Amino acid sequence: MSTQKFKSVTTLLTILLLMTYHGAIFGQQYQCSSLDADPPPVNCGSLAHYVPGETDPIKTVRIALHVMQRESPAAKDNFDENNPAHVAYLNDVINRLNSLFSDCNVQWCNGAYLQTPQEPDDSRIRFDLTGIYYHRDDAGYNNEDGSYGNLYCYDNYGVCKDEILNIFLCQIADVTSGYGPSSHVMLFNLYDDYQQYGPNWWGHGNLLGHEVGHVFGLNHSWVSYQSYPDMCQNPQQNGNWCYPGPNATNCTNNMMAYSALNDFISPLQMARMHYTLIIPIKLRLNVA
Repeated sequence: MSTQKFKSVTTLLTILLLMTYHGAIFGQQYQCSSLDADPPPVNCGSLAHYVPGETDPIKTVRIALHVMQRESPAAKDNFDENNPAHVAYLNDVINRLNSLFSDCNVQWCNGAYLQTPQEPDDSRIRFDLTGIYYHRDDAGYNNEDGSYGNLYCYDNYGVCKDEILNIFLCQIADVTSGYGPSSHVMLFNLYDDYQQYGPNWWGHGNLLGHEVGHVFGLNHSWVSYQSYPDMCQNPQQNGNWCYPGPNATNCTNNMMAYSALNDFISPLQMARMHYTLIIPIKLRLNVA
């Protein structure tokens, strides 16, 4: 998590109780620039107490997508609201995000999938897309200065910041694919990936899940493996990109890894996200 985490934690933690309770291969090797930090302590007993059960109420987080385009008369050079295939694709990415959080895969560990499916495989967290916004702004297109951490897009185009998780799609020269401080999510160069490799809603949805995981309190899996004993993660991976296979004993399919298959969330990781979403209570009095 970045140092912006604590600056904006009040904003997003208010958001998240706006919440109403109720294998493809990536075209490219994605890189996340979210910084890792020690997770906050659990003040109400073991983290295991927050593992969701199959009958627990669902927490629904409202989200908004913002597509940052070049200004006229230049070509938009990003997903186009007048192209039905583009609009459908963005919705497919959100659908994948929901399926990742509702029915994650079994865990890949030590070169093979574990034979016993984990319980739960449903995080009991869902995402409601409230709208897709398109902005023709050259500064926003490049996230102002081309860096992953600039707040230009969030400051100028974020909507209902106390109620909605804003997600921005920009194009920058940096190799970073995503960034997830506590207040919002930045995704970079998805359109270039789409143009070069074709539709990859599965991979882009998993990438979005990775960044949302950071927003909800998760570190990279090779950093936090000791905090989550139900998660198979060799610290030797240390941020190196990997492809799960019979000989890939240092690889995992964890959502928070650098892996071609980010489709597993451990029960304790689910618990950490639920814990993040419910504290502090005084910020969540508007929750239905």
